[in-house]
Amino acid sequence: MGMVQMLFFLRFRAQLRRTRPELISRLETEAAGIMEDAGGKTRPERRLLSGLFDEDSLGFWLDILIALETIQGILEGASSELYGYALVLGRDIPERKTEILCRTIAPDEGGGLWFDGVARTALSTYMYFEKPSKDEKGHPPEAEGFVRLNGIKSFPRVSSNAHPCRNTILRGLRQGKVENTVLLGPEFIGKRDGIYRFCGGSREGRKKPEEPPFSETPLVIRFGSLRGLAPLADAWTGSPRSFLGGRNGTVPELDRLGEVLFRDRLRDEVSGFMIRQGRRFFSLLLESCAAEARSRSSLPVLILENIHLAGEAAAGIIIDVLGSFPASSVLVLGTCADREGETGGALKMWGTIFTRVIRINADGYRPPEIPEMSGDLWEIACALELLGHYFPGPLLIGLFEEEGKNPAMISRALEQLSFLGLVDSFDDPRPRLRNFAEKAEKILGNRKDKVRRLVRNRILDWVRRNRLNPCFRLLEALAEIGAGLGETRDLPDDGLILQSVCADLINGTGRAMEEAIAGGTFEKFAGAERFPSIRYIVATLGALIRGDEETIRRAFRDTPPEFYPPYRARALVNLGSYCLGIGDVSSALENVKEAIRLSQHRTGLAPAYRLFSLVNLSKRQMGETIEYITFAVENGEKTRDYQELGVSAWYAAAVRFLYGNLSGARRFADQAEHQASRPGCAEWADKSRFLKGRISFETGRYGEALKTFQALRETPFSPPSPEKNRVLDAWIYRAAFYSGLPAVKPEDGGADADLFELEASWLAALKPEAAGPEDRHERILELSDALTRNLPGDTFLFTEQPDWRSGFAQCELFLMPRSQIWSRMITVYRSLALCRLAPSGGASPADRDEAVHTMRRIIRDERLADADPCGAFYCYAWYQTLRESGAAQVDLNAAVSMAFKRLQRRASRIDDIETRREFLSLPRWNAALSLAAKEYKLI
Repeated sequence: MGMVQMLFFLRFRAQLRRTRPELISRLETEAAGIMEDAGGKTRPERRLLSGLFDEDSLGFWLDILIALETIQGILEGASSELYGYALVLGRDIPERKTEILCRTIAPDEGGGLWFDGVARTALSTYMYFEKPSKDEKGHPPEAEGFVRLNGIKSFPRVSSNAHPCRNTILRGLRQGKVENTVLLGPEFIGKRDGIYRFCGGSREGRKKPEEPPFSETPLVIRFGSLRGLAPLADAWTGSPRSFLGGRNGTVPELDRLGEVLFRDRLRDEVSGFMIRQGRRFFSLLLESCAAEARSRSSLPVLILENIHLAGEAAAGIIIDVLGSFPASSVLVLGTCADREGETGGALKMWGTIFTRVIRINADGYRPPEIPEMSGDLWEIACALELLGHYFPGPLLIGLFEEEGKNPAMISRALEQLSFLGLVDSFDDPRPRLRNFAEKAEKILGNRKDKVRRLVRNRILDWVRRNRLNPCFRLLEALAEIGAGLGETRDLPDDGLILQSVCADLINGTGRAMEEAIAGGTFEKFAGAERFPSIRYIVATLGALIRGDEETIRRAFRDTPPEFYPPYRARALVNLGSYCLGIGDVSSALENVKEAIRLSQHRTGLAPAYRLFSLVNLSKRQMGETIEYITFAVENGEKTRDYQELGVSAWYAAAVRFLYGNLSGARRFADQAEHQASRPGCAEWADKSRFLKGRISFETGRYGEALKTFQALRETPFSPPSPEKNRVLDAWIYRAAFYSGLPAVKPEDGGADADLFELEASWLAALKPEAAGPEDRHERILELSDALTRNLPGDTFLFTEQPDWRSGFAQCELFLMPRSQIWSRMITVYRSLALCRLAPSGGASPADRDEAVHTMRRIIRDERLADADPCGAFYCYAWYQTLRESGAAQVDLNAAVSMAFKRLQRRASRIDDIETRREFLSLPRWNAALSLAAKEYKLI
């Protein structure tokens, strides 16, 4: 296919540039702009302006038509000051002949538009042309075949009776009382049109004039090809936002929630987090629109289009929310196609909402035939239909403009499609005829490729701009669109495939993807060479994210495949996570170093940095740990990988918590909670809230910590689980007795609660009013002996999923096994109890010597000096043990000095002055140590 040229020629141009320079400059500038708006590349030649156009673009000849009309209009407006002009259109006009051609056909006075045979054939739908004159024999051969324009055709409107069932529908809706009604009947018979006209003409259609009119802006939910929560999000892309306006304080929250739902629109499978977001969004939207309608003395209306196409998740949310509204407070009107195998299930599912079903008798109804149209209109209509599979109606026109199409051309096309009866609403401009897509593609033939490329470009662009979340359904959609492109079809790039796979695994929405892998159909989305690596990554990352220890071990049992090079880094990160989990730190380090090297100029560097940080943490190298987890967060921010950013920010908070920078830990915990909520990683958001509770506890804000743990227990972001509940109950118990509140050990608080019972017993024994201190100390010994016999034995480290086995998981447990943490704390409280227990209570001098000896061993262990939140407490306990055992004053002085220096060293890492002050004065043991330091004149 050749290139189309448009030539703009002014007779006696050189003379005009001297006598009318401003006019000629304006005409040529405007003409050049018009050509460029139509997709042309302009080039000024010696005596004319030339525009070169690629004919293989969507709606090309309609673009040309608008350009011709516009240029002709500005020329006719200036014709009295010109000596004649020619606007010439043709294909592959030899450059050396362009000026001769224009001079030949340009009349001495007036002007005209001239076309070669190719242009006339393409534009014959829109234009009339003069017949070639018989007296043109004197013209040179360059002008042969060019014919002048005679006029522009007009488009007749279709009959106003486009919906022959309209009156039947209106009569049915107006009969009886106004109640929730669904229209049931064949597709495309005007059910939507009937409902809109019923609502729009409600004032004269109501039986009782005293009843309020219907809301002028009904809330509309349109179900279609997307089966997830897209229909809910799309309700906010139309007119409700302007209906609410700035008067309603819920608009910012609706904007936020609507954006979350919109980005996830391509997913058919819906996570629990998104269900909760969708319910919150729709409830707020319906409440706000209903309140606004009532404030205008009108009845709120909700229209549900095509309920037979509703996905289970979206339908469940709508039905649930409507069930909580007072009866008759919102009028619900719906449409349902009478489809075999679908209708019955739909009516049953929505039966609690619709109290009336109106069956539309369409016997004898014949759907309108698709009218004769130009190829350009077929292209635009086909693009509207295909774009409507993935984007909401109100955005479709803007998508053409994003693709660089002239807005004037799109408006003209929509106007003509409306005249022809294919489009009945600019709010939803998809063609409204049965089997339109199949007919369009058949008529367009290979020209459908440009439509598919446009749709593919828009989807990929929105993914790149983070306006659509990548997922397996995205890969399916791209394959569906590309299936018609034949040899020109390209698979998605390596990064997008991997990003989509990982996103679904992280969100817990990968069932369809895993089924496609198991069934062997995934290969067509990824390509044969990528498939083995993708299958390995899905199996291993899926296990790391959702599996228990045995599932993870089983996933890594088989020999890995030969990795596809761009995916080798991600596979090595997975393998490194497993090695770190089982305690093989050297193998983990080897794998992650290689992953970082491979990821330097690709995406996926953030998880590699994060894992390298955790390897350094397990080696107790705090400087490198902090440095690389910071790199991970920065890279996640740079690449806008919000899923990884949420996880990396959580570990950044945990690392700073261990190191002692509690204010820095809180900042990263806030970031982690926010970022983990964005992609739906709700479990990490809960983990972040829990860490903030631990930070409050560490700074001595025990009441604040208690409220945080309680709120997380009552209203978590993610679904509750027995493991999480056990941990939260245990830490609620701990925060309560530290706050001085009555606290009862939870019956099923797990190992954490057992440990905290020992701690609570010691605090109770310290109270001045405590009765029977000897019994309390003996109780501590009994508890410590029982705990020692049942030390927790799990040692596997989870890196890719929140670990709720203990509140110390993914913090202290990266530094030492849980049995070692328990053993240290048990030893401390047992030693304190032995030293306080009088000989009459069963404690001997040897017992006290044992207590002093074991405490000395803990204090001399400096391996965790920079990363143990309990370090200062252990030193204070050492001082208390020495004092109770009757140690010399010099030893007591040295013990207090060492403990206070360690406390000050840890406090110095806090980068916020107020938090540092609170840390030194509020926590129970820190305050006691500060008093001891004053007693020994250290401060």
